Amino acid sequence: MLAEFANGVPETGQLDGNFTLAQAPHPLRVALSWQQQQGKLLLQTTENTEPLLELPWQVTPQQIRIEAGRWRWPWAAQPLAGGVSLTFADWQQGLEATEISGRLNMLTQGRGGKGNVVLSLGPGRLSLTNSQLPLRLTGESKLAALQFYASLPAMLQGSLLNPQLHMAPGALLRMRGRLLSTLEVDEARWPLAGVTLSSSGINGRLQAILSAHEATKGRFTLHLDGRAQNFWPDSGHWAWRYWGNGYLAPLAAKWDVRGTGNWQESAITLDTLSTGFDRLHYGITTVNQPRLRLEQPLVWQRAVNQSAISGTLRLDAAQTQFSSGGYLPASVLLLAIKGRDPANFLFNGSLQAQEIGPVRVNGRWDGERLRGQAWWPQQSLRVFQPLLNPDLKMKITDGTLRAQVAFSADDKQGFIAGGHWVVQNGALWMPDNSVEGIDFSLPFRLQQSRWYLGPHQPVSLRIKTLRNQFVINDVTADLQGSWPWQESAPLTLSNVSLALLGGSLSMPQLRMPQHQPAIIRLHDISLSELITALKPKQIAMSGRINGELPLWLDNSPWLVKDGWIANSGSLTLRLDKEMADAITRNNVAAGAALDWLRYMEISRSWATLNLNAIGDLTMQAEVNGTSRFSNRDQHVNLNYSHQENLFQLWRSLRFGDNLQSWVEQKAALPSQKDPKNDN
Repeated sequence: MLAEFANGVPETGQLDGNFTLAQAPHPLRVALSWQQQQGKLLLQTTENTEPLLELPWQVTPQQIRIEAGRWRWPWAAQPLAGGVSLTFADWQQGLEATEISGRLNMLTQGRGGKGNVVLSLGPGRLSLTNSQLPLRLTGESKLAALQFYASLPAMLQGSLLNPQLHMAPGALLRMRGRLLSTLEVDEARWPLAGVTLSSSGINGRLQAILSAHEATKGRFTLHLDGRAQNFWPDSGHWAWRYWGNGYLAPLAAKWDVRGTGNWQESAITLDTLSTGFDRLHYGITTVNQPRLRLEQPLVWQRAVNQSAISGTLRLDAAQTQFSSGGYLPASVLLLAIKGRDPANFLFNGSLQAQEIGPVRVNGRWDGERLRGQAWWPQQSLRVFQPLLNPDLKMKITDGTLRAQVAFSADDKQGFIAGGHWVVQNGALWMPDNSVEGIDFSLPFRLQQSRWYLGPHQPVSLRIKTLRNQFVINDVTADLQGSWPWQESAPLTLSNVSLALLGGSLSMPQLRMPQHQPAIIRLHDISLSELITALKPKQIAMSGRINGELPLWLDNSPWLVKDGWIANSGSLTLRLDKEMADAITRNNVAAGAALDWLRYMEISRSWATLNLNAIGDLTMQAEVNGTSRFSNRDQHVNLNYSHQENLFQLWRSLRFGDNLQSWVEQKAALPSQKDPKNDN
């Protein structure tokens, strides 16, 4: 309805229109209706009659008022809604004189319940030259995983065409909740007092404090403090320093970090960095005081046509100790990186631990997976002496080592490595023995904490000579399979052989887990060489023996079950005359029996033996032979059983010294013999 004279707005009317927004899935309809000095503004979709915005308004010569307005936005991560109340006083005097006041609020619901954020406006004024409008944002916002708490007093100043928002004293934004799938933020704080926001950027002191924890990985606290000058991302300048500390539970390690950096235009520079642990303990290894520093600043140029990242890192560590008793000397890792951005770069460097190394390393990071290779050039084995426990009294005297390893790491597959280690012509010296001519080839693959030994060809060990109480030559052994082993991925030791005592020892195969015994075969072992090695003064033997020892290392109470030893050709036995005479003087009955054993030619000997897991040896033996004493030959059949703890026997190497007392206790032949009968 039009007024009598068309010099103003009609007293009653309605305006309708339609438009679309990229953020809304449906077309929007706007309707403005009024009757005299009041009306309503509605915004709704063509699919739903419930309004997205409803603003009831009243106009008087003194003020424009919006009361009990409401709004909603259903297309955010969670549905949002709230209310609106605004007052524009003295509006007829123009924008410069209009006093603005009011409040807007937003209701949220998520982790921690319901939240309400309120923005209070005024009373204040907006101006094309000097605006002065107080603002205060307070309340809680509850999102799906995070909770924000705001107390942000501020003042909007300056020209309305280029306003500035000044944060007042006491301005503070806090957050808590789950930031990542497993990272729980105990509290994040952003003190914002004195910060100014404008179209030219952020100015003032920027601070942040973050305290968080992860249930299985530990906790940490980080601080950031810096100053911004007309800063927006890739514009202006922001310089900062940072520091913090934490605890890494899987490695039982405390850590700290500190450093400085800046963001100048499109270049982010990490000028200094120092972060490290008091120690890293994992499995059998303890790394002491590892610390990562910047050898050269880390610079990331973010410009679209000039994107690049470069820098050099240095990792120092004190001694790395092993549970076996050895250690790796203090080590240094230098690593240079160069690429397009933090999600795509190449790296190369070297690792040196005093005389050990250098190990060359290179690879790449593509944002999801770390890939690399390491080469260990050939060097002397003697530099690895610190890795051996001093209590072993073992000295590396010769040999070389070389190696090559490829590795990768990502969140899905974890750490994977594979490569080849080669030792050639190694030699070791120990007080009681020595080893010469060690050739060792170790192809391997490591995945999900499981070692796959010899994935394409077996692990190979070859030893030319091992000198102990007797000499062992030409040792061979091959190993292939999984460690730790399991039924579906067994570990197999094969091709075991060695030459000793004029004969040989061999074992075709040992499979773990074990379901069948591994057969150890003795072939043509010389008793004279064995006796010479053991050095008993009271006994001498000659001849050769064969045998088979079924070996159990798993799934059995026995170490050897139903083993046998037999002669290979004739054997001879000779007792020392002084020992035999002494036994005869001390024990007439034993001496009479012993007379037949002073010199004996054995035509047949057979022994069965069993050895349990605690070292108890049980042997049943039968010996047939001819004894010669006082110029008479006597045929002897000797049947006896013997029990001994083999572990205790080998711990005592005084075999010869104990032989006399053993014979005195064990001899049980009768003192009266019939020379016509076998005995």
